[in-house]
Amino acid sequence: MTIPNITEGMCLSLPPFNDINMRIILSYTTAKFTEDKNDSGLMARLAEIFLLGQMRPLAEKLNTLTGVSLPLPDTSPEEINMLLDRCSAIYNREMEEYDRCERESSRAEHALMALKQPVQSVADSRSRNKSTVHDAQSDSERTAVNLMNQGERVNYMRGLAGLLYDEARLFNEIVDTKRCLPRAHRIPEIFTRRNEFLFIAAADTCNAIRSLRLAAEDIIRKCTPPTDKYEVNNGGVIKAQAYRHYYHAGNDLLRAIVSADDYAKYIAEFGWFMKESREALMSEEQLN
Repeated sequence: MTIPNITEGMCLSLPPFNDINMRIILSYTTAKFTEDKNDSGLMARLAEIFLLGQMRPLAEKLNTLTGVSLPLPDTSPEEINMLLDRCSAIYNREMEEYDRCERESSRAEHALMALKQPVQSVADSRSRNKSTVHDAQSDSERTAVNLMNQGERVNYMRGLAGLLYDEARLFNEIVDTKRCLPRAHRIPEIFTRRNEFLFIAAADTCNAIRSLRLAAEDIIRKCTPPTDKYEVNNGGVIKAQAYRHYYHAGNDLLRAIVSADDYAKYIAEFGWFMKESREALMSEEQLN
């Protein structure tokens, strides 16, 4: 068995085997965007920056109660500008596709209208059978739907940069926040779709940060003293204190050997005895 060599000033950190909340928080790592990453990586990073930025008030509350730190967006002016450049490139590409769809739809519509004009000759009558008109009608409808879908997609891509607005404001003198307008107030619905490769990583990121938020909220709920009279009279306050002690940033060993609920329950039941024992011991030492 190898015994770790712990030098002065160091401490041995243990994984929180018995607490899912801390496992979620400690296992989350941010993924910075670099130029060599694909557009799927861009979408994931945009989602991460926006959602972690929204969690700042929650992170401050958790840190005040327990000293535990939630992951932050961890951005830089260089990364923000790089992200904005890629957003612009994607938007321009989607606009080009929209123009193509528009031309295709226009051609199909004109072709259908031409077939619906009165017959001018026997040759025209022969060429305009039911199958030809039906095919033209189907082509017109298909291209119109493609144009509508691409227009919706363009609107989504136009709003990508808005996800960076709040972070860009932190670097106001280095990053042009006008490039982030209009400001986004929520994650686009398209980020939750898993039927397109471009957004699979973003959907995974959204789910991971949702779990992170739920873990933080659960810790805060447990560490906050109750206001309900029934809970107060039934050990609610001492339980909150026990949870706060359990989740304190430095209590790795405690979280490795016992669950939060079991610890809080034990303290609520026997904490008075432990307190009286300590006080009695201190009194005896003072007498001696």
